Amino acid sequence: MKTQGGALHLRILKIGWVLGLISLGLNALLLVFSLIFGTSPLANVSVAIGFAGMDIRRAAEGPEVAMILPVAFNASSRGRPASTDHKLENLRANLLIPIESRTFFSGSLAIIMILTAGGLWIISQLRYVFQNVADGQPFAAGNAEKIHRIGWGVIVLEILRSAAVLFWSYSSMFTFEGATFVPTLDIGKATIICGLIILAIAEVFREGSRLRDEQSLTI
Repeated sequence: MKTQGGALHLRILKIGWVLGLISLGLNALLLVFSLIFGTSPLANVSVAIGFAGMDIRRAAEGPEVAMILPVAFNASSRGRPASTDHKLENLRANLLIPIESRTFFSGSLAIIMILTAGGLWIISQLRYVFQNVADGQPFAAGNAEKIHRIGWGVIVLEILRSAAVLFWSYSSMFTFEGATFVPTLDIGKATIICGLIILAIAEVFREGSRLRDEQSLTI
């Protein structure tokens, strides 16, 4: 018998899966298009695509192709006298980066697709677990292994995301009104901790499954 909460979680996960699959498909089409025709045809409709979504518009300066990508910087500005130096740390933003290189555009799309595919894989593991929970079998065989995979998936995906952000940050280094922006590693410590917690929860489910099996053998 399915629980109401479990059924709701399954619907939410299904919606997330479908949206992620659509995003993956669109990025795949754009990747193939860019590899065959380059980015010049896309400039005619002023496309901006990235982690923050897709924006198709007519730019004020004319047609352009840009990517909306997450970046992470530390910034410093040197004033006069030296005592007026200022520093800003851990700046995070979605930066609109004009695209001049087809290689950068295609490579960035490939990175986004890899991260999206990783997210879809995690959702697929969650759907399996919540399906069993909704059926009233939280300690069903396989749940612990799926949760264990989710924990490692969260950790690995966060490391890949932080590496991608570092790459995009180095690719868009700039100065602004005397301030120098230096790329920095943007690894989510909270996300890593969440992944470790999920690994611990997997062990709880593994023990619960073992106790359930022992109980079924003694009956």
